[in-house]
Amino acid sequence: MPTFEVDDSGTLSLAGYEAPKTRSDIYDVDKRWHESPERLRFAMEDCPALMEAVHNIYSRYWMGDGPRGARTSKQRKLIDRVIEQTRHLASDPEDGMGLWFMMMGPETFQEVLVADVNDWLSSDIDWTWDDTSGISLPLNGQDAAYEYLKDLPANEMDAIGIVLVEGDVPGSSYYAAELTSPPQRATAAARALGRPLEFTALWPAQRPTRATHS
Repeated sequence: MPTFEVDDSGTLSLAGYEAPKTRSDIYDVDKRWHESPERLRFAMEDCPALMEAVHNIYSRYWMGDGPRGARTSKQRKLIDRVIEQTRHLASDPEDGMGLWFMMMGPETFQEVLVADVNDWLSSDIDWTWDDTSGISLPLNGQDAAYEYLKDLPANEMDAIGIVLVEGDVPGSSYYAAELTSPPQRATAAARALGRPLEFTALWPAQRPTRATHS
């Protein structure tokens, strides 16, 4: 049974929602990207964030700076070779990437580039720099509640006491589902409609009140 927590301003959050943590959680990357340079190029075309990441990897090699972090001696030798090869290519990834991929044998591709991309995918999301626009996955419990409840019929929302707020002032990025009735009453109304929803107050002593967000 989905449980929604309501704060003192009425904003609802899906209880227990696990927010995405790594880039692999938020970016839809072709599962077969690691099989070959060609598969990686296809995946890059479908995922601009991956395209940018690989371009950045290329630029690091071109500047003579390989991946950071521990690597095996075998990988280190391959990395040094890739650095030397990349420094003879165009500085712009758009111009040098095609030849760069062609120069990599299967072993170098797997041990060097696949390892680098895996490092990027498994790293924590950088909320300041990573492009999170257009991502359909809810980024937090508030977003998850909004996505879950937004498709309820209007008459059911009215009966339960749910309102959708989609930018409550001009220029606002606040999108949320809010509860205008006491949580216990909302839970009873939902069950009367055959909806197995539960609402619980984070501050039981306080009744939700409509607030203005910016």
